Amino acid sequence: MEWETLEFDFTNEVPGTAALNLANSYDKASIFFNFGTTGADAGEKTYFWDDVELVPAPDSTVVDIIVNSPDHTTLETAVIAAYLTTDDLSGIGPFTVFAPTDAAFDALPAGALDALLDDPTGALAQALLYHVLGAEVLSTSLSDYQMVPKRYRVPTSP
Repeated sequence: MEWETLEFDFTNEVPGTAALNLANSYDKASIFFNFGTTGADAGEKTYFWDDVELVPAPDSTVVDIIVNSPDHTTLETAVIAAYLTTDDLSGIGPFTVFAPTDAAFDALPAGALDALLDDPTGALAQALLYHVLGAEVLSTSLSDYQMVPKRYRVPTSP
């Protein structure tokens, strides 16, 4: 017996079912197949699945990932307020976003987030784009106190 890799496209959910949220962590998957046989004709066969992995669709943008993340709702609000959803973060990548979580925003001094949101296309946009690189950077290739070369910084829109 040989293992094979199967790939499924979940972008077209069945009407009446909830959309698959790739930002969630799933610990169980139930997969049902219709092999073209029914009832007793289907036989008594057991199928095994191992290493089921859910990955975002290849055309997902950084904004899609942020919007679908339950831990980045404040970042979503900030990105939308700073008008970074169209060109800056939805353009052709690759991008790496060092994305602050809701907990990180909650740890800001009182009034700091409100002050940034009061200047969404200025100070807020600058702060958010400071966390974006115009390159793919994996955590395994980072070290403490590493400086990112300026050529990877995403320029701020005028």
